[in-house]
Amino acid sequence: MRHNGRTPIKASTIRPENLNLRDGETRTVVCPECNTWHRLQRGMIMPHRDGVEVAKDGPRRYRDDSNATKPSNGRRCSGSAQRIDIDITPEQWGERLLAAETTAAGRRSVRPVRKPQPQIAPAPTQMNAATRALREQLAQHLQGGCSRCRVGHCGQVTELRQRIRRTTDIAAGRAPERLRRARPDLFPAA
Repeated sequence: MRHNGRTPIKASTIRPENLNLRDGETRTVVCPECNTWHRLQRGMIMPHRDGVEVAKDGPRRYRDDSNATKPSNGRRCSGSAQRIDIDITPEQWGERLLAAETTAAGRRSVRPVRKPQPQIAPAPTQMNAATRALREQLAQHLQGGCSRCRVGHCGQVTELRQRIRRTTDIAAGRAPERLRRARPDLFPAA
């Protein structure tokens, strides 16, 4: 197997999670071109194909007509036979891998992010009687199958909810100051 003619890549420059130098296991590396794992043999990435279809000029002839002898789809990856210079020991690689894992774990949140609980609607007996008609209109509109409601951009729903909120505030004595100035007959001076 001949190398691809590019300058060798030093193992110390490869990210430790893209390299496997464990003792007793086959040495593997992630191809810099197609980002897939491949075996290292004689200091080079084993030849492989990248899966990109190639236009065929004519029928190719094979010694055997069985599909097992035909090459897989695609052209040869340009990262095939890339030389890898193993300039670190497995112990040094293991230390770098451990350091990378601990920094990644440090970036992860320890505390779970909790979703806010939805507010529980008050019971009908707790609701203001003045807003009953508005609430019924809102319920009928929501059950009517409005296409804007499905998308979440219905102005009528927003208007009805604002009117319900204002009516509730007025009944509770929490009316905004501008409403007090606009309708002094509804709000006698205290």
